[in-house]
Amino acid sequence: MAGTALFGLASLTGGLAPNAGTLVGARLAQRLGAALMSPAALSLLTTSFSYGTDRVKALGAWGAVGGLSSVIGVFLGGVIAAGPGWRWVLFVNLPVCAVVLAAAFRLVDGGRPGPFGQKEFEFSSFDTLGAILGTAGMLLLIFGLVLGGVFVGVQTATPGASRRARSRQAPTWPRIRRPCGGCRGGTRR
Repeated sequence: MAGTALFGLASLTGGLAPNAGTLVGARLAQRLGAALMSPAALSLLTTSFSYGTDRVKALGAWGAVGGLSSVIGVFLGGVIAAGPGWRWVLFVNLPVCAVVLAAAFRLVDGGRPGPFGQKEFEFSSFDTLGAILGTAGMLLLIFGLVLGGVFVGVQTATPGASRRARSRQAPTWPRIRRPCGGCRGGTRR
């Protein structure tokens, strides 16, 4: 619920942004809210449905809705930006967040036992070192993939970069040795 509230507030802030810095900060907060919402929704699904076909159907529906919403969201975002304006792309999230929060407060039972009979989250069971090492490992992996070529001197594989690099280099086609009339063996030495 905190992720949804953060997402909604960030959407409102981004829609009312007076400058680019505020808009970028609001989009960053929006992404943080979305990062909190996604695992929470998946957790609700896995704890709400029993093992077997019910859980499989729920997870399949969740995946299908996620894929479909990403396609429809891009399309509708373009339609809304071309119509009322780019600010309304952010404002359209507000009623959706309000409906989701109202439904979550009504439908989610906070007193139901979680996995292994736990009623609340115990911080002592959280693997802090594992979370830090996992996050640092993924960060270094992405950093290596994105910027590794810059530090090693390898040319990046983007089409624009390779076109620019080819325009600065000498031609790479093989040079053909042509016979020379006055040279021995028909070629220059």
